[in-house]
Amino acid sequence: MENLSLKESDYQAYLVVILCRILFLHLNDRVASKQEASNWVKNTYPKWASLIENAENWKEHHKPNICDNEILGFISFLKGIIF
Repeated sequence: MENLSLKESDYQAYLVVILCRILFLHLNDRVASKQEASNWVKNTYPKWASLIENAENWKEHHKPNICDNEILGFISFLKGIIF
């Protein structure tokens, strides 16, 4: 984890959205767009909706308000489902 640049807001946002796509693919056996996957995760796992919405705000040229612990928690959550 030391190699991840979690301090850069664009990396944070991209990572969260890509993780949504990975989770969607794993559970639905098909590829989804970033938007479709993000919406699906927000609806299926509402606990993570705020994190995902913050990541989506990056697309609108706002710096997301994401803390490292939230991202690491999301990664741990996905690891528990995927592995």
